Amino acid sequence: INISGNTRTIDKVIRRQIAISEGDSYSKYLINLSKNKIQSLQFFSNVDVTEEKDEAYDKVNLIIDVEEKNTGEATIGAGYSSVSKANLQLGITEQNFLGKGQQLKFQSSFGDEFTAYDISFAEPYLYGRDLYVKTDLYSELQDSTTVNYETEKIGFGFALGFPLSYDRRITTKYSLFNDKTIADTDATSYEKLLAGTTTVSSVGYSFSSDKRNSPYKPSAGYKYILNQDLAGLG
Repeated sequence: INISGNTRTIDKVIRRQIAISEGDSYSKYLINLSKNKIQSLQFFSNVDVTEEKDEAYDKVNLIIDVEEKNTGEATIGAGYSSVSKANLQLGITEQNFLGKGQQLKFQSSFGDEFTAYDISFAEPYLYGRDLYVKTDLYSELQDSTTVNYETEKIGFGFALGFPLSYDRRITTKYSLFNDKTIADTDATSYEKLLAGTTTVSSVGYSFSSDKRNSPYKPSAGYKYILNQDLAGLG
């Protein structure tokens, strides 16, 4: 199995999507499945698989040629409103970070009266195994001049996913969110009632079953996802 054209994506990111190993018996079904799985990564604009006869009469070489495409996005914006005043937004998302198949997101907002950050990172194959790990961090500070209190929000999330069978997966997750309101010294009696801290600790899971005939462009089958969360843990 020879792979070419991956000038950015490292070799193992592609090879772990191949359903057939070197030395295995020939299977056209597994070859087509491997092509679909590579295409479903959304890292390549084109994937070609050709079969080449080897010098040995009972051997076939698979030549996989891929064409890289952009997998990242950067955004920048600015605005002004009578409520939040001047503000600036910056964002970066990358689905194939450093060519390792990792997912990275960074979004931030800055204003005269608020600051917010949203950061997440995901590793789909931890230590080379089919283990999906994702962490999220969210922070927001708002101090508006129209009210006599400020709010602080901090959130953290962690997820771990793994296969239960060939077509079934489960992702377990935990999140902790803290919302704190601090009243100013000149706050009204009503605004002082708003002061305090709210904490939400939750655990949950996401179960999926994929019966489609292709993960890239299916023409038959179905896929369903079941999500459940339970708040109040601890």
